[in-house]
Amino acid sequence: MKICLKTIFGVLIVCSIAFTTYNFSAIAAETANNDDYERYYPQYVDAKESLKEIQLKDIQALRKAEADFRSQSSPLPQTMPYGRRFIQGLDIYRLPEKKLCPVIFFIHAGAGDKRDVRKAVPAWLALGYTVVSINHRSAPDHSFPEMVEDCNMALKWVLDHIQDYGGDPDRIAITGLSCGAHLAALLVTDTKSQHKYGINIDKVKCWFPMSGFYDMDLKENLISPTIKNYIQWICEPSKLAASPAALATGKEPPCLIIHGGDDWCVPKTNAISLYNRLNKEKTTLAILKGYMHAHIFYSYLNADHEPAKLIKDFLAVHLPTPQNPKLENGNMK
Repeated sequence: MKICLKTIFGVLIVCSIAFTTYNFSAIAAETANNDDYERYYPQYVDAKESLKEIQLKDIQALRKAEADFRSQSSPLPQTMPYGRRFIQGLDIYRLPEKKLCPVIFFIHAGAGDKRDVRKAVPAWLALGYTVVSINHRSAPDHSFPEMVEDCNMALKWVLDHIQDYGGDPDRIAITGLSCGAHLAALLVTDTKSQHKYGINIDKVKCWFPMSGFYDMDLKENLISPTIKNYIQWICEPSKLAASPAALATGKEPPCLIIHGGDDWCVPKTNAISLYNRLNKEKTTLAILKGYMHAHIFYSYLNADHEPAKLIKDFLAVHLPTPQNPKLENGNMK
């Protein structure tokens, strides 16, 4: 299913090394005074404003989201190791219930941190989900395969142990933002890694990558100075191994691909390419008009946040809970 409303259009994220709310202004500065970016990238956004104006709006939205978040109480997670390295840890947010709840498995953006998931945790807990957010080795200190290995190790730990922490290992949704969306897509499409780590992908009932890059053959990925070096770096070992769109077979679980139509960082053609490689009967493409590179996730707690509404309805269909029951017609609104 393809969602193309006037409120919908989207794309993705990441940076030379990555992306967080704290280095966001520096990332935006990387694009300044870059002739190719200013000349060719505007065709990948919907807005008629300049790229600099779009970036500024994104920064302002992020700052507002940070201020709003600080004014709210945040649940404390239980932190567990999934490997022997210090970085190989995950946070578990759970409801005070005896029954096992479906799990949302989150991978943060680039140089972010597992704590970034806190922007969505209150909403996801209220819908009846156990939330797991992981840290992993990342650039530039570690190789791309090591990042993928960590994500697989963390997912395997969840499959083996989450029932001891309030989660149902047979009902999992995978998601991520930016680099995290790319890694989430690899978890679902990379069958070799699934076999290597003993991951039963049938237990992943759905996935919803946000603002991710998925097709390493897209030349427009190299227009943005923010992601150019990163894209080239992860393709060095193997372009195929780094490209979820190329690895997809159409047998993957149901998917909701979310991108912002005014993403100034990564071309929305990535989302379209992934959509075209997946089973369209099980896949929804939501390119959200007016949504930018970062606030597509970091403004999650806004009352009118369109991505949050889409995710809620998507989960109700494929990972329902008593708090988020399946819609009567079984379809997304």
